[in-house]
Amino acid sequence: MKGYLYIIDLPLNIKMLNVFYADWLRKDLDNPLLGQNRELEEPVLINSEPEYEIDKILASRTYYGRL
Repeated sequence: MKGYLYIIDLPLNIKMLNVFYADWLRKDLDNPLLGQNRELEEPVLINSEPEYEIDKILASRTYYGRL
């Protein structure tokens, strides 16, 4: 992996490495860059409940053989 590294200030109770590759970070969707607009899709109502379509699963893990 090439690119820049960022050191992020994390709370002391979070026990993880605070160095991240720039490729691993994303801009907050609720705080877009200047000129970027996020268009929200209307949810589909199924049994009077809003349902959304998932584009892709970003991460998952198994725990004792269960997802």
